[in-house]
Amino acid sequence: MWRRERDLTGWMSLSRKPQVTWYGWDGDRLTTIQNDRSRIQTIYQPGSFTPLIRVETATGEQAKTQRRSLADTLQQSGGEDGGSVVFPPVLVQMLDRLESEILADPGE
Repeated sequence: MWRRERDLTGWMSLSRKPQVTWYGWDGDRLTTIQNDRSRIQTIYQPGSFTPLIRVETATGEQAKTQRRSLADTLQQSGGEDGGSVVFPPVLVQMLDRLESEILADPGE
């Protein structure tokens, strides 16, 4: 009985870079799909699988966005007359601390 063997010690190169896709879940609901080209986020009706909003963002656009703190967002959203509001520095510090506590412990 004869047996034929081949030497497979060479390297194989891929013709293109593999694509990685990340999936984000909220229980059984798929909320985020992200790869190196885009991110798709879906918001559902509370307690259901019915989508309310779907936001699709190109990766290049994500790099342009700037994160605003809670205090900045509230000040820019303005008062009843639509103009911007200026908070005292102590209130800004309290809101920043509250925001960092909320972001630090999302499980509770």
